[in-house]
Parts: sequence; C-alpha cells; structure tokens
Amino acid sequence: MGIACKKTLAAILAAVSFSGAAEAAQVRFRGTVVFTATDHCAYQTKGSKYGSIYSPRNVGDNGAHAVVTLVYDLNAAALDLANAEFDSNFRKVTVTAVGDSGWTSSAQVRVTSRSPVPITTSTRFVTLRGQIKGPWEDPGYGGLPCIASFDASYVRY
Repeated sequence: MGIACKKTLAAILAAVSFSGAAEAAQVRFRGTVVFTATDHCAYQTKGSKYGSIYSPRNVGDNGAHAVVTLVYDLNAAALDLANAEFDSNFRKVTVTAVGDSGWTSSAQVRVTSRSPVPITTSTRFVTLRGQIKGPWEDPGYGGLPCIASFDASYVRY
C-alpha cells in the first residue's frame, strides 16, 4: 500500500471515528420541573419550580442509569436511578444533594407519562409527568408520606 493510499485510509478512518463519536455523545435535556400537587407534605408546596437536567438511561453514550436534577436558589439535588429508566412504578433513587451542607439520602420516583417514546439521540424535546415520594427528605404528616406530583419540560442542549 502506497503512502497516498495510507493517508486516504487514515483520513477515512478518522472521519468514521469522528462521526461515530458524534452519534454516541451524551444526551442531556435542560428544562423546568414544577410541583403541580403536594399531598401530605410538611415542607413542599404546590407551584414550586426547579431548574432541571434530565439524563435518560442508555441513550447515546449515557450510562446505565437515569438522572433528574432539581436546582432551586442555593439547593440542588440529583435523583439517580441505577440500572433502570424511570417508569410508572415508584423506584428508589439515590439523592445526592447540596445546600448549606452536602448529604445523601433516598426518595422514590415514578414517571407516569413521557413524550416522546422512545427517546433517541435525535430527540430535541422531552416532557415528563410523575411523582416524587419523600422529596428533600420531607417526612410527610399524619403518618402518610409526602408525594409531590410534577410536570417537567426539557429541551436538548
């Protein structure tokens, strides 16, 4: 193989590698989460609005977990669901949060509506509707857990 052929082959392989990397990029969505109802919550209020990032599981080169973040004033939390995508069942998530200090806790999240289905590397907009049981370590009251219902709208970034 001559030098010209080797250079051409190298250029083709580089182009293929580059286009493959672009297709496998991380797929993230930025948007807003609004609590549309707060049942039995001691600290959460209907209408609370959070900046949010949604990272769906196994889309592009995203990992095998799904993550929704909630950011408000000086507090932030990442709700990380390992080895699954959010669905209509309450699933335990690891919550990693920061405010006046950092802490880790757990909550339960379910997504009762998602659009579009499926989410792909070419998806531009996502909407989610669901519930968080025990957000921000809210203990609930009357012996019942706090359940915050939410609507979320996201755009790819």
